[in-house]
Amino acid sequence: MNFEFDLRSYQLSTINCQLLYVMNTLDRVLEDASQLPEEHQEMLIKILQQRRYENRRTEIARDARQSLDDFRAGKLPPQSAKDVIAELRQCLDDTEA
Repeated sequence: MNFEFDLRSYQLSTINCQLLYVMNTLDRVLEDASQLPEEHQEMLIKILQQRRYENRRTEIARDARQSLDDFRAGKLPPQSAKDVIAELRQCLDDTEA
């Protein structure tokens, strides 16, 4: 029991240290960015947005490949288009609620 508590305390301490490091790093980045001329700040924003878009596209493509692999391996049952559309609509309704 003491070992579990000590391990948990260590894990929480490690997480807190990592969070502080990230926050300090982010603060430094924001401070440095605020020192840039406005034109460069706009360029930085566009670059960061473009990277986010590219990362998201990569993630979507990876998920699609995995889904196709799962389907081909028989891990996903065949469904009618009607059922798939109904399930997608239900997912959209759930996220909007």
